[in-house]
Amino acid sequence: TMRKILPIILLIMILSACSDTHWQREMMSRAVSVMESHPDSALKILGSMRSRVPELPRSLRMKYEILYASAKNKAFVVFTSDSVMKVVTDYYDSHGTANEKMEAHYLLGCVYRDMKDAPMALQCYHDAVSKADTTSNDCNYFLLGRVHSQIFDLFISQEAYPLALEKVDEIVKCWRSDLSSHPIG
Repeated sequence: TMRKILPIILLIMILSACSDTHWQREMMSRAVSVMESHPDSALKILGSMRSRVPELPRSLRMKYEILYASAKNKAFVVFTSDSVMKVVTDYYDSHGTANEKMEAHYLLGCVYRDMKDAPMALQCYHDAVSKADTTSNDCNYFLLGRVHSQIFDLFISQEAYPLALEKVDEIVKCWRSDLSSHPIG
């Protein structure tokens, strides 16, 4: 009889775990839907589930952390530590798509920007650019434009104006590519 009961118990455990992650996925999806227009709301949604993040499978924890960092960045919350984003970047370098890799390196660069470490920020932004797959139809040119904009800002703050001017062309190319792949109207 134990052989018959054990599979049922395992099935119940698996189903309960799936329903729990379903709730977490739904919350993350809601945060994504308001991220661009209301990053503070996305931050509140993600913050409300922060205590349960350690219980999530690794892939969902990493998804949560990249969303949380993105919301913080868009809401102008200053980063004070690189420890979480270094783990997230390592994870996506091994398991992510080109866009996810680019975003992870971009956000790590934003962490270093906020920590006033311009050389590390610049390195991360260059790494983000190198991760972009501009031959792919789903390349996130909007994000790539943001990366180039951050490099531009760093060059301006360092008074490296000729280098900053070179970035303007890259920014324009990205935004043109983004508009051509996502036409308005």
